[in-house]
Amino acid sequence: MTLILDTQRLHLRPVRIEDARAITEAVQDPRIYRNVARIPPGQTLAMTLAWLSSLGTSNSATNYVWAITTRPNDTLIGLIGAQQRWNRAVFEIGYWLSGSAFGQGIATEASRLGLDAGMSWSCYDPSPDNKACGRCDSCRLRAKGFADAGLPDPIIYA
Repeated sequence: MTLILDTQRLHLRPVRIEDARAITEAVQDPRIYRNVARIPPGQTLAMTLAWLSSLGTSNSATNYVWAITTRPNDTLIGLIGAQQRWNRAVFEIGYWLSGSAFGQGIATEASRLGLDAGMSWSCYDPSPDNKACGRCDSCRLRAKGFADAGLPDPIIYA
């Protein structure tokens, strides 16, 4: 079964090899590669293709990657992924958006798709009981995002 999520202006679908060029172009933006540890500066098309090919070998029950595209023209504006980490009950959620999608409420709209922000975080220094630290750059950026959106942050910090 393939999960596809839609809003009036967004379409989340499985990432495809055909997305490689758009992904490679988008990740040249320092605002993306500086904030996503797995994306090196100067990522090449060959590197993107290798990464996309590796997705097919990942365990589909523990690793998910979707393209975030605009409707109706399916223009790629980012990626979102969920990967099981640390233990079998916790997923790490991560995403990036191209510069053209900044400031348009994309993350807020995604939350309206039924994604539970309280079940996701990307702390760089989690506590031994697997709670977000509340101090690292990732936690501070998350807190700012919720504050800017006027929403309470539902996770409990260490």
